[in-house]
Amino acid sequence: MILADIAATAASNLGRRKGRTALTAVGVLVGVGALVLMVSLGLGLERTANDLFSAESLLRSIQVQRAATGSKSKRTPPFLEMLMIPSEPVTDEDIAEIRKLPEVETVVPQLSLMLAGEISGVPDGEMRGLWVGPVMPEEEDEFRRAIVAGTAWEAGERACVVSLHFVRLRFPEESFSIIGKTLRFMAPGRSPEGSPDDAGYRIAGVVDNDQFGPRAALYLPFHEAKELRERMKGGALPLTYRADAYLACDVIAKRREDVAAIERKLGNMGFQTLSRAEALRTMNVFFLFLEGFLGCIGAVGLLVALFGIANTMAMAVLERTREIGILKSLGARGSDIRRIFLLEAAGIGLGGGAVGLAGGALVGGLLNAIAHRLVELPADLKLFHVSIPLAVFALVFSTLISMAAGWVPAMRAARLDPVLALRYE
Repeated sequence: MILADIAATAASNLGRRKGRTALTAVGVLVGVGALVLMVSLGLGLERTANDLFSAESLLRSIQVQRAATGSKSKRTPPFLEMLMIPSEPVTDEDIAEIRKLPEVETVVPQLSLMLAGEISGVPDGEMRGLWVGPVMPEEEDEFRRAIVAGTAWEAGERACVVSLHFVRLRFPEESFSIIGKTLRFMAPGRSPEGSPDDAGYRIAGVVDNDQFGPRAALYLPFHEAKELRERMKGGALPLTYRADAYLACDVIAKRREDVAAIERKLGNMGFQTLSRAEALRTMNVFFLFLEGFLGCIGAVGLLVALFGIANTMAMAVLERTREIGILKSLGARGSDIRRIFLLEAAGIGLGGGAVGLAGGALVGGLLNAIAHRLVELPADLKLFHVSIPLAVFALVFSTLISMAAGWVPAMRAARLDPVLALRYE
């Protein structure tokens, strides 16, 4: 028998018992749907995390802290280790030394400044937990190019810029109307900072800070942010406060290829480092294991469906024993019979897998919509993401697992003696 005849016979056989074929395919459908839904959750989380940390400047960024010394008196106390606070801060002198490295483009001290604030003339304008990010003078040109509404501050102006992500989450109805409003900071438990003649900070514009990473809700020139930290005595994180020192700093390399060399030099200088590129690789390994774990959970339903397919194919062999004998008496080989039954099993797996894939993608889309409705999330964020490789894998896996389930009945059919088969009642 040629392949076309084998395929036509297998399709015809599947159509004979439409109800039984459909019920068997339902098991594959549920298994593939669960598999796709579980793995798409891991893919969605991985994609979101990669989008947050894959900006070019972030991949050139290295977080630097003072390394713990061998002296017991200078080791980080346990309660500070839990808060990831080193016993020795990074000082202005350290930053000056790091800037001398030829591979370094800029060094941004981490002010770790979290404050409360109030925007005048805006409903619910009082906020808590505002992370304030400093912008170094050498970063300002790139920073200004990322402004999406309004402008950046002018030289000597008392103004700030808020992040696009912060505006979308905190003021979805106000949109960019907060531009031009006044923001006044306050430390926890205090009234708005400054004296009565302090006019606060004018919100000059909105910046898309994706290329800088999710560093802060709003930004100030470095000298302004440092003066604010001194007035607020460290804000909500007083343990991090010292006028000439910082918990850590971000070192930006001139090229991604320079990151490893900078880390070696900083290690020799007594610093401990963590590059964003290394953190991204570690995070991707974690998501790989997460997707594998979720995939195993989702595949349980598909493995259960394997027994249903095996049972269906075994019943088909018993029902069509005389038919198999007739085919063999007409010249069909055992391999032809085996291929017919394997193609029938593959058809059940492929059909159930296709519907299950569509169902899993549909449920994932509905869950994404529900998540956006219940929680204020960025419009482009998807918790469930069905990628093309996942779709192809789901279809191929369901087909192969169905063929594996039908292998034993197919071999049994191929080995039937044609004389005994023709006598079978």
